[in-house]
This record gives sequence, structure tokens and C-alpha cells, in this order.
Amino acid sequence: MVEKEIALLQEQLKKLEDKKVNFEAWKTQTVIFLERIFGTSDSKVTRLAALKRDFSSWNLRDTSGSGKLGDPVKMQAYETIEAAIRELETFGLPQKEEATPSSSVSQMDLLLQDELTGKEYRELIELINSEKKNEISEFINKLGNEKCKQLLLSLLLSLKK
Repeated sequence: MVEKEIALLQEQLKKLEDKKVNFEAWKTQTVIFLERIFGTSDSKVTRLAALKRDFSSWNLRDTSGSGKLGDPVKMQAYETIEAAIRELETFGLPQKEEATPSSSVSQMDLLLQDELTGKEYRELIELINSEKKNEISEFINKLGNEKCKQLLLSLLLSLKK
């Protein structure tokens, strides 16, 4: 069964080698695959998800002469996927763990990121971490009824999974 997962990750490596690849779209897709294979808390998933492209003028220079994947961020992504493939080849598929409260928190975190803007998400996380109930309530009021309804609907539907 591990052959399918290895083939999928090798396909992602080929896509990454394409100069025209949309890195953020590729990264999102690959993170989804890695989460399904290794779980959401795996270090390969968090490392890949944390990669950010640097669009400063220095990094936008043509790096075509410095190897297959001249971009250091692409190189890190490539190495991460290669490590995942080697791990699967050596050890096989990881054992699936029972759902824990932390995995449902991760799922809720991803859902919030999908439904809120980046600024809203960061503000909400900051409020949650500070445990200020009144400010969280004000934040929810600022979101408006439609956005709150959509967020609640998404949260409720995620419980079914």
C-alpha cells in the first residue's frame, strides 16, 4: 500500500521542479498529502507548512545557474519530501493514532484559518491566548452575523467527520 503514497510524493517532487509551479498552491496540496500520510502534527508537515517565499529583490534574481532548484525555499521543500519518501521506503506507513483533543484543535485551527482573513485569525488567536472573554465577544460581534453563521456552520459540519 505504501507504493501509492511514494508515487504521490514523487509526483509532487516533479511538479516542484517545474519553473512555472505556483509554490503556494503546490505547498498547500503537498501539506494535505503529508497530513493524510503522516498526521497533522508530523514535523515534515509543520516544516513544509512554515516555508515562506522571500520576494525581496535579492531573492528575485535569476538563480537558474545554481542548480536544479536554485530557490533555497524550494530546495528545503524538495529535501523534506525526499525525506518523507525515504522514511516510507524504510519504515512503511506510520501507525494511525486515535483522535486526540489536540488533533481536533488542529482541525479547528485549520477551519478558522479557512474562514477568517489572516488579520482576523491572528487577532482571534491573540485574544484566545490572553483569555479575555469580553474582547473575544467584541471580536465576534465585529465579524458580523453572516460570517459568524458561516463559521459556526463549518465548525458544526467538521464534527461529523
